[in-house]
Amino acid sequence: MKIAFRVDASEKIGTGHFERCLTLADCLKPFSSKIIFVCRHLFKHLQNNLEKKNYELILLKSKKNITSFSTNSYSNWLGVCQKQDAHECEEVLSQNSYDWIIVDHYALDFRWESHIKNFTKKILVIDDLANRNHDCDLLLDQNFFENNKKRYIKKIPNHCKMLLGPKYSLLREEFLNIRSKIIPRSGKIERILVFFGGVDINNFTLQIMNILKKLNHNKFSVDVVVSSNNPHKKEIISNCKKFGFISHYQTKKIAELLAKADLSIGAGGTVTWERI
Repeated sequence: MKIAFRVDASEKIGTGHFERCLTLADCLKPFSSKIIFVCRHLFKHLQNNLEKKNYELILLKSKKNITSFSTNSYSNWLGVCQKQDAHECEEVLSQNSYDWIIVDHYALDFRWESHIKNFTKKILVIDDLANRNHDCDLLLDQNFFENNKKRYIKKIPNHCKMLLGPKYSLLREEFLNIRSKIIPRSGKIERILVFFGGVDINNFTLQIMNILKKLNHNKFSVDVVVSSNNPHKKEIISNCKKFGFISHYQTKKIAELLAKADLSIGAGGTVTWERI
């Protein structure tokens, strides 16, 4: 089975879309002869992660501007118009016949998918917003809504199968393994975790740190997670030392830290399911 992922990660987009695609790629690897990631924006350390896992990476570059495919409210996340992105992906994907193309991008919709479907047997769309139409065979939305199916009425083809709700959350194995080891909380807060995802461009991390600093934090410890993509990382790490907080830089132990925390303060998105 040959699979191609179309996903990006940047300061605007964050890293959650990429991370959940990488999780899915790892699950599909035993059944695949080829897995390729097609990205226009991708942090260097995420590129290195793909290399370590022996996944092929194609980085798209902007070419002449092709105008068409009207945009949506997230179009500036792409950096080019949908038609240009589709044409560049066509150049890459036309070299092979793919069984699945998996797209996780708020800036892409049915127009991109309809163009790309010529190069694959099936298309899987990972979405959260239900704010645009799709031309796909499978749609995955891990969000919790009371009437999930109604969100996609007239937005997907009749033949499209839907995987809806948190039971389809794309979580790394470490979170699943540690869940059975978690001890129920007593209600007393002795350890707080601050983690606002892979980027935190608005520096909510430091805002929360300043609030916690004003409390009597001799009664609790504070763990602060900061990634290499965070533009405020030096300031955050420096203030952790001043405040007596514990900083964790580019850690691979998020699951452990979440399991130990009595209170977790952070962003929405993929990390929501990690906390749960």
